[in-house]
Order: sequence, then C-alpha cells, then structure tokens
Amino acid sequence: MNIKSALKAVVFEGFSGTNVKDVEKISRGVPEKDKLQALVLYASGFSMNRIAQRFGVSATAVLKGGTL
Repeated sequence: MNIKSALKAVVFEGFSGTNVKDVEKISRGVPEKDKLQALVLYASGFSMNRIAQRFGVSATAVLKGGTL
C-alpha cells in the first residue's frame, strides 16, 4: 500500500469507493465569518491591501472574496 492510498483510506474511512465523490472537500473555501469580517473592515474604511495583510492573502484574493 503506497502513501497516497493509505492517506485516502484514513481520510475516507467508512466510505465505499462510490461515495468518495460525495464527501465534502476538505479545508476548501473561506469561512463565512472571515468573509463578513473582511466586508466589515472594508466598510469601516480599511483598504483592500490592509485587509489582505491582515488575512495573509493578496489584495486580489480579497477582491474576489472566495479565495480570501
């Protein structure tokens, strides 16, 4: 058993091969609280660059919102 298949076995333990597609993506997307916090900061007058520094992402990621 190689490392990749061992990792899949641990992550998807209890799921059959057909159900693996239905499992939610792990650690993808941005939590809603972070999106709302960025929006509040922007509405308070913070620049996108300052918000990006605060979250450790690029200003473009702040602009797009989904990759914050």
